[in-house]
Amino acid sequence: MALIMLAIIGVFAAGLTEVRGQNIDWTGGEGHWLVPGNWNLDQVPATGNTVRIESGGHVLLDDDPPVGGESWPVGNEITIGRLWMRGGGTNTLTFDASGTVHVTGGSIDFIGQGSGTDSTFNMVNGTWNSDGTLHVGHGGTGTLNVYGGEMHVNNHINIGRNSGTGTVNMYGGLLNMPGNHSLNIGHDGGVAGTLNAFGGTVNVGWNFSIGAGQAPGTLNIYSGATVNPRSGRPFSIGGDQAGTFRAWLDGSEFNTVTASGGGGHLNLGANAHLDVAFPGGLMLSPTDEYDLISYGGNLSGSASWNTEPGDLWDTTTGAGAVSVKLSESHQRGTLKLDAAEIGSQSWLGGEENDRVQYVDGHVDVENLEGGTGNLIQLALAFANDPSNYTDEDGVDFVTSLQLAGYVVWGQGGDQRSLPLDLINGYGAADLGRLVGVDVWVTMGAEDTDGHFAWDTARYTNGSSLQLESITVIPEPSTLALLGLAGLLLMKRRRV
Repeated sequence: MALIMLAIIGVFAAGLTEVRGQNIDWTGGEGHWLVPGNWNLDQVPATGNTVRIESGGHVLLDDDPPVGGESWPVGNEITIGRLWMRGGGTNTLTFDASGTVHVTGGSIDFIGQGSGTDSTFNMVNGTWNSDGTLHVGHGGTGTLNVYGGEMHVNNHINIGRNSGTGTVNMYGGLLNMPGNHSLNIGHDGGVAGTLNAFGGTVNVGWNFSIGAGQAPGTLNIYSGATVNPRSGRPFSIGGDQAGTFRAWLDGSEFNTVTASGGGGHLNLGANAHLDVAFPGGLMLSPTDEYDLISYGGNLSGSASWNTEPGDLWDTTTGAGAVSVKLSESHQRGTLKLDAAEIGSQSWLGGEENDRVQYVDGHVDVENLEGGTGNLIQLALAFANDPSNYTDEDGVDFVTSLQLAGYVVWGQGGDQRSLPLDLINGYGAADLGRLVGVDVWVTMGAEDTDGHFAWDTARYTNGSSLQLESITVIPEPSTLALLGLAGLLLMKRRRV
């Protein structure tokens, strides 16, 4: 009888033992990491487990698990083996805790693994330590949003790989590579890789490449963000695929991307692209000059950019730095649209009809602050009626805009009504050369995306174009659905 009781106790105790070193799958739909019933093994992940979040899994890990959940371990650290976000559908993981997650497996972690997968990892608070290579977009679509906290990856980071599309958005916090490992934006057969550095800090562990690894890549870096290549290591842009370095200058101090040390050379491949943009209607003075990239070694590769911003900018590459300065002939004034003000408007250039012209037709309205509304209205002016400007196919400028899906307001041959708030000092005889363009933007957590970019050089009649104003149109009914509201909703509905 005693032996039977001991056997029963042994079986019962075995049932309570954590299952380690195997796959553990999320089955809970939307819910909390620390609820055992949300996992297929009816326990929370343990040391050695490969955590697999499949399609439809939306996981929250914070300091406050709901009723039925477990507490954080002693020492405030959760240890697992690997993380795989996959499954051929959408899934999310949001880490918003004061503790630490340590991923000990030395192989591969995935955000967006496999065709049809669309995975999002939101790093909000706490510390995430990973020993394995991190693939953001590996065969599927992967997005890493870093709002705060610290993410340490002691291995390679590949953004967009193996027919995948990867995006890393840095809004704040730290993305750090403490070891001698490389950051590749676009890698080994990926569709595309993008790093959007809106804020926060990125420290690269070893070599740094943008579009130099058999897939196109783009680095968008904004004033206030910091990207630090490893001192003395190569910084490569463009190769077999396009590599784009795009600097967004908003008038504040720009944190130069610096590859210092004798070995920190800049390698420009055959498809290296340089672009300079300005967010939300900022007009820069020609006295402003920025160092975009500095390097301690030599300039190698093709030693030239495939494209440059054109005659808007005077660009210098060499002598250890890539620098830009607004061309003297294209000064646009110094007014800035404060995109945080609902319904705000900025008039650009001089007074009434005496505004300076520019000819590239490139206006970017990305990186507008959250809470602005989702419609930007641009007022443009031509020397003559815009319908007089036609391309090589005989299509006029306004019609081309409409064919491209823009809503266009204006006078000219179509006698459309131009909103009065777009008119500043124009008489009736001048209204025919004005055009208003609606640019719809999609709100994100702290940014929007959208742009109006038109190459007026393809139109006849010397199609010089000037930007009159940018106006933010409020759409308050949509604001409650935007940004991090989804994260707050998830916290309220935890299982």
